[in-house]
Amino acid sequence: MRDYARFDKYLDRLLQDVYAQPPDEGHTAWATQAVTTLGSIVQNCNTVLDIGCGQGFMKPIFEKMGYEWTGVTVGEDFAMCQSLKIENVHNADMTFLPFEDNSFDLVFSRHVLEHSPFPAITLMEWRRVCKGWLILIAPTPNFWTIRGKNHYSVLPKENLIWLLERSGWGVLHENEFTSRDPLFLRYWEVYQNTLDEDGKETPSTETAFEQIPNQVVEYRLLLEQMEPVLE
Repeated sequence: MRDYARFDKYLDRLLQDVYAQPPDEGHTAWATQAVTTLGSIVQNCNTVLDIGCGQGFMKPIFEKMGYEWTGVTVGEDFAMCQSLKIENVHNADMTFLPFEDNSFDLVFSRHVLEHSPFPAITLMEWRRVCKGWLILIAPTPNFWTIRGKNHYSVLPKENLIWLLERSGWGVLHENEFTSRDPLFLRYWEVYQNTLDEDGKETPSTETAFEQIPNQVVEYRLLLEQMEPVLE
């Protein structure tokens, strides 16, 4: 017999770590690049659940692609969504979603899974509400490190793939966003520091290349449902 009283108390403690994620041009551009690339592969996809939607920054992107968008977030971001009158946003934990089984064609999650203290269970819940695909964008531990406020599960790729397979998700397509991608360099702080006061580029971006290690920044995965792998 499981007693979840303590479990709830532990989760309440971790809720204190949650922080707001105001939209910015860089993260919006990176997310849009991933969605337009991976989203073009899926067919007959009409509804999307944006888990950890922040302040709804991807809503116009998905709607422009023809999706009916639903968002899930908590804390200050949910309060801001209400203040901005962003429609169809739910105040809900990513692991305890208030939706029926098979409610959405697509689940989208960017830089969210690492905030789960139990990512395998979270992925199982995402599979429950989804009837099609998952676009998962996850930060890499080498670039972002494994430590950070509200960061409990910044996973190496092999570990991430295993948890996905155990949870019933199979990789359909994948690519890696690196620190040499022009879109990354365009918005990264070190690159911005190579701009002069007029916003013009210095003679070259070699300074940025020298200061930023050549690393994978994000894992970008398009996944489809499969039978869970047990070992």
